[in-house]
Order: sequence, then C-alpha cells, then structure tokens
Amino acid sequence: RKRIVYALGGMGFVFRYGKEDIMERYARFHFAKEWTNVEVTDGRDPITFMDWLNAKDPLTKFPDQWATLMKMMIVLQGAHLAFGMPISFAQEWLPAAQGVLAREGLSG
Repeated sequence: RKRIVYALGGMGFVFRYGKEDIMERYARFHFAKEWTNVEVTDGRDPITFMDWLNAKDPLTKFPDQWATLMKMMIVLQGAHLAFGMPISFAQEWLPAAQGVLAREGLSG
C-alpha cells in the first residue's frame, strides 16, 4: 500500500485527506482495472464505487497527463472484452513497473 500511495503522489495525484486505503483502491480501480474485484469495490458497480471513493477522500488534483492514458486503457479493455480476451493491465505493466522501482532504488 505504501508504494501505491507514494506512486500516486509522485504522479501528481492529490487527495483531500490522504487516506491510504482509499488511494490504494483508487489506483487499483483506475490503473489495474479491478472493476469487479470485490476486495476493491466492496461489490459496488463502477459508478457507485467512484461516487463512494469521492465521498470518502475527494481527489483534489488530477494531473492532466494521466487523462489520455486512463481513457486509452478503457478503450483497450473494451476491445479485449469484445473479442473475449480478458486482460490484466497490472500483469502487462509489471515488468516495466518493476524496472522503474529498481532504477529508483525502491524494489523490495
């Protein structure tokens, strides 16, 4: 969890209260696309879950550079699902993420 919170901060995301559990869920929902993971959403549908996140710890700064990436991930996810090809962005990005962590001296 600490790494996720650190990464979000480094990416420029700012939350009003800095609740680490909410920040972790935000990252897992938006970047790992764990939309149906009950551990993340508590069984809420995506829209209700996003409303719940905002009520618990509002995002006060959303860096513009991430908007295009997040939109593209939604498009790619839709294409994969349309062809019956489930995808895990977390698994796909793992090697790159591990490389960045190692380069920054953050690998554990």
